[in-house]
Amino acid sequence: MCSSDLLGEIVKHTRLPDDRFVISLAGLSRVRIQEVDSERLYRQVRFEPMTEVQPDEAERARLHGELTEAIQARSDAFVDLPDELPVGTLADLLLQSLDLPVEAMAEVYAEPVVARRARFVLDEHHTRD
Repeated sequence: MCSSDLLGEIVKHTRLPDDRFVISLAGLSRVRIQEVDSERLYRQVRFEPMTEVQPDEAERARLHGELTEAIQARSDAFVDLPDELPVGTLADLLLQSLDLPVEAMAEVYAEPVVARRARFVLDEHHTRD
């Protein structure tokens, strides 16, 4: 498998006292996953690649600014966010800083329309100020 085929990368793993692991995965592609029955000691899933619908340039610029400002407001220290960082990535970063139930976060992450996802997390950010 070449690097362009990667769906995610393990960024952290922690062994639990009972020899299970907690694995943190950084997604490199957006996919919809569904757990499947398995005889293995670990979970197995099926996945379906998702195509994101990107905002037009004017909306991208507006959302980029609003998301960057919201991320800075929620950070204890200055975060240098590159101008070329995609709006979808910024929305996902802001979502991670919100204290939402797991089900709600999963629903937002599954939203393929980037502007809709960004507006949702911005609305949540403003209600939690």
